[in-house]
Amino acid sequence: TCNADCVFCAYRHDKREKTLLGLDAITRMATEFKRLGGRKIGLSPTLGETFVDREAVRKIQAVDRIGFDSIHTYSNASLMHKFGVENVLRSGLTELRISLPPMDEALYTRMYQNKNYTKVRGNLRDLVIAFGKMTDKTVQNLHIEFRADRPLDACRELPDFKEYIEPHLGPGVHLSAMTSFDSWDGAVTQADMLPGMTLLDGTTKGAKRVPCGRMFILQVRSDGTIRQCGCRVDTAAPKDELVIGHMDDMSLDEAFRSKKARANIASFMRGEHLQI
Repeated sequence: TCNADCVFCAYRHDKREKTLLGLDAITRMATEFKRLGGRKIGLSPTLGETFVDREAVRKIQAVDRIGFDSIHTYSNASLMHKFGVENVLRSGLTELRISLPPMDEALYTRMYQNKNYTKVRGNLRDLVIAFGKMTDKTVQNLHIEFRADRPLDACRELPDFKEYIEPHLGPGVHLSAMTSFDSWDGAVTQADMLPGMTLLDGTTKGAKRVPCGRMFILQVRSDGTIRQCGCRVDTAAPKDELVIGHMDDMSLDEAFRSKKARANIASFMRGEHLQI
């Protein structure tokens, strides 16, 4: 579930029912992952906003109690005020990544297609200030990641960035800008992009013969399905090729070692790539 309609994202094309993974399911899967030796865990949806969930902080705290070395999530920062930035920073997260356009209201409206800019600007300012002052925060690295139509240096020159964010930057705050975007298997086209944004459709570099590392990472979705890779879905496909099974029918270990998971990885080596 998301509260934005970003031009570079396939969320607006996703017709699946919008649901949330319950606390019991999250703690069950996280506990199992920890038993298997897991040290790092992410709590981000593939298509969605973490803090749309009113129980987001409570769920993060529950996962933190299980004892992971690293817990990360992504957010567009539009709902931080509903939780309090201090509560987010001490929730148990160790890495927080903020995804937003360059800091200009007109550009934000065009790219994220909503009217939340003023809230995002204020929340991000409050977040950076609190991050620099708090001594009891669990977040050790705060990443501000621009989804941009321009390089990072140009993002940093925008008046709102210089007024609201730059004066409060300090150790542990990391800035970056992304100008190239996935096509989500054709759901997003170059026509959706703003000038300065490039679409990567995979044809320019050719087919991969070595699988991305994310093929070795399992994701548990909000409906309980277990799949490989948490960064790409085909919203138009009748069946998700990367789904391995369901959390009620198999363990994470069984999913990871399954014939289907191994076959999906081996397809890269054979040059017989999945449609996605």
